Amino acid sequence: MPYALSSDDVRLYYEEHGQGEPLVLIHGSLGDYRDWGNQLTYFSNSGFKTVVYSRRNHYPNSWRDYPGNYSLLAERDDLLALLKEFGEPANLVGHSYGGYVAALVARDYPGYVRKLVLIEPPIFTVFGEDKGRENLELGFKFLKEIIEPARRYLRTNDFESAVRVFLDGITGINGVYDRLKPPFRQIILDNSKTALAEIEITPERDPFDCTDAGRVNSQTLLVKGEDSPKVLQSITIELSKCIPNCKLVTIPKSSHGVIWDNPKLFNETVVQFLKRGDK
Repeated sequence: MPYALSSDDVRLYYEEHGQGEPLVLIHGSLGDYRDWGNQLTYFSNSGFKTVVYSRRNHYPNSWRDYPGNYSLLAERDDLLALLKEFGEPANLVGHSYGGYVAALVARDYPGYVRKLVLIEPPIFTVFGEDKGRENLELGFKFLKEIIEPARRYLRTNDFESAVRVFLDGITGINGVYDRLKPPFRQIILDNSKTALAEIEITPERDPFDCTDAGRVNSQTLLVKGEDSPKVLQSITIELSKCIPNCKLVTIPKSSHGVIWDNPKLFNETVVQFLKRGDK
């Protein structure tokens, strides 16, 4: 199995499919490289060397305890280590938490990024005091009703209750965990130990506001689901106002899980954006 080596010697599993410009897919919470099964064939057949990897501690990577001050900057540096393997800038597609990681790389290391696709990254700190009372209230409500209960369950090792609350919250669909097909549920179970560390990260550890978004100079496609929770759609809309060279699209018949809910339209939209001549 191929592995990239991070700056602190964490081994990161990855796979390459197809040939062409590097296209790196970054998964979200409770996922791993297998999240992108609906995209691999289409992207690799569209002229891209499509790379999927598992973030640290996610299946099948070895476990290393998260430090108490763990932050997304470690995930940023992990992705950077992988990008250095290619010797040329790569296109980045990040879903949810993976979108946050991709945005940090684009902000801090723009020379490694060709084009950027962010799918509802949960960057709550883009809701500054100047972004309106409604947005701030949406953010606080999500933290109070979804993140805090999930955190309490995780601290008592009640993983199933935590996942139910978390998945219902990020999809806006009640009982979504019980509807998952066995392969998707297995991916979640394989990555259950990562949930507490990721949900414990507080915004002040990795603040990313409109000014930070303004430093992203890569051409960017922002993607949101038509049926996603309002708070996640609002974050994506706010980012579209802050990133200088970006386009915002809404994928119909999909919630936060755009890559699974409407993969055909999502795939076509991303490839069309990446293949535009104005690189």
